[in-house]
Amino acid sequence: MYGENITTFDFQFPEGSRSYNGMYNVLREAGGSVYRLNIKPAERNKYFLDLKDVGELPLPGKEIKNAVWYTCKIMVKGNSLYLKAWEKSAEEPKDWELIREMEDQTGKECRLNFSYYDPDGRPLYLDNVKVEVLDPSDVEK
Repeated sequence: MYGENITTFDFQFPEGSRSYNGMYNVLREAGGSVYRLNIKPAERNKYFLDLKDVGELPLPGKEIKNAVWYTCKIMVKGNSLYLKAWEKSAEEPKDWELIREMEDQTGKECRLNFSYYDPDGRPLYLDNVKVEVLDPSDVEK
């Protein structure tokens, strides 16, 4: 478990996907709320910051191609979740592409809880998972 942090990881879906197949990463559970990052290649929008039972805030216009490596960076800082994602071979976007406010108190712990759903047994590849715990005096990266 971590406090405020930046988590970066690379991922690839080597085969096609359908429906709700994808990766679900619980970022924080607090006060009865569950905040997570969802990556679902078959959905109209591919990346979501999700507040369970409230709804998904999507990052529109991003594609996830089969057999291509992507990098995803998420930050939990204050009462907000931040997200940016790009093809691993491309330059990292300068700005955060999606920001979601959290209703819960900021003193709660964060965690990594990657889960993957695909009843057809297609794989997901994860690599280079890095967690950087933020010092309260750090400025936003």
